[in-house]
Amino acid sequence: MKHGYSAWAHGRSRSIRFRLTTLFLVIFGTTLIVLSTIGYRFFSHTQQRDFDAALFNHVVDVGSTVDINFFGEVSIPQSSEAFEENKIFPFSLRRSYMQLLDIQGHVIAKSGNLQGEQLPLSPQDYEDAVRRGISLRTISEPLPESLVPKKERQSYRLLSYRLNKPSLPPMILQLAAPMTFLNRVQEDIRSFLYIAIPHILGFASIGGFLLSRRALRPVHLMTRKAASIQVGNLSERVPVPPSFDEISELAVTFNRLLDRIETTVSTNQRFVADASHQLKTPLSILRGELDLMLSKERSPAEIRAFLTSASQEIDSLTQLAESLLILARVEAGSACIAHTEVRLDEIALEAVSHLDPIAKQKQIRIKPNLRAPLRAESSFEFRGDVELLRIMIVNLVENAIKYSPPESMVGIDLDDQGDFLTLSIADQGPGIPPEKVSKIFERFYRDPSTQSSARGFGLGLPIAQTIARAHGAEILVTAAPGGGSVFSVRMKK
Repeated sequence: MKHGYSAWAHGRSRSIRFRLTTLFLVIFGTTLIVLSTIGYRFFSHTQQRDFDAALFNHVVDVGSTVDINFFGEVSIPQSSEAFEENKIFPFSLRRSYMQLLDIQGHVIAKSGNLQGEQLPLSPQDYEDAVRRGISLRTISEPLPESLVPKKERQSYRLLSYRLNKPSLPPMILQLAAPMTFLNRVQEDIRSFLYIAIPHILGFASIGGFLLSRRALRPVHLMTRKAASIQVGNLSERVPVPPSFDEISELAVTFNRLLDRIETTVSTNQRFVADASHQLKTPLSILRGELDLMLSKERSPAEIRAFLTSASQEIDSLTQLAESLLILARVEAGSACIAHTEVRLDEIALEAVSHLDPIAKQKQIRIKPNLRAPLRAESSFEFRGDVELLRIMIVNLVENAIKYSPPESMVGIDLDDQGDFLTLSIADQGPGIPPEKVSKIFERFYRDPSTQSSARGFGLGLPIAQTIARAHGAEILVTAAPGGGSVFSVRMKK
């Protein structure tokens, strides 16, 4: 069985190695081909632009030599020697063709090497030359195959230029230059790319295969260890390779996941046990009172008392269920939290209005204190879930009322500090010992010294802390001057 597992893991590793190498080769090859194509096109465009610029400059030089003799005959230079001095052209002047036309498009003069043929002048060439002064396009060999063999035929760049000289009527000068040099350079580059790219891809595939094989070497050890981890041994972890590569990062991430799973499982087990205990108490009371009511006939007053008690216990169960639902919603993550623009001062004042009747029953006064910069037009604005923030503030204020003595005061301070909002709730209760500060935010925790005097399930502060953390904050507890506690929440806007 062990041998079979090793063979499966080895085959699986080879499959992943092959896929990684293939993926790398596809991405690298695609990138190489795309960059080579872009580079080739850019180079070709640049060469074409330089070629056209040289052709245009040559046409201007030729146009400056066009003249009319005493008999009214227009002539163009038949030799290129005058233009070759101290100049380098990207085309052969001896293989170039020239032609001069009047403004109506009739041929006036042409170079002798055209041998009775003439350069083409399409309607578009004529229109561009007359209106814009210049026309450029690529044509095939203007001479027939009887004069130029098929293997020697090549493409030409035809430039039609409107010639405007004070001493001459408007004319169109055409020059067709062979693109032999330009085509040869482009062909050489293409040949180089056709040879270089496959060789580069071959070396890249070998390198990618070797790298992937080395990177995946510890995979089967991690897989074997991960397969052995069950619910009963969640404390074990997969080995982390010392290579500090992606596989090492994966092992560290997986171990962190195991940490979270272990914490979650432990928390859930404790939560289920605590929730079961909390549910058992009101259900036991209901069952006991129901059995007592059914033991004999009861008077209307006794029935009313039973129904009142049952209603209270049902309210307790409802409150517990609502608290558990709130915890589940917040712990589900940001997908269940509606972040909108809210005003924290309005939420705090609503909480004061909601809890004021409860505070008055103990003759406790709730004193809100809102501090904001005078220049701020959007004081106390915060982005968060308005319903959850209301629950957080209500729970904190309700907790302060619960543990404050009669005829005392609960202070609510909200301070707008620009980039931060600080909410502080101070009571005048007995205070919280430092060793118990971390415990009061645990679910279902209740201080044994106050259990008899304060009702509840021990979920108010845990819910408030969970909501604060969901908004990127933390509830801190400090001792209040003169006794009592201060619960502070500092939230970034």
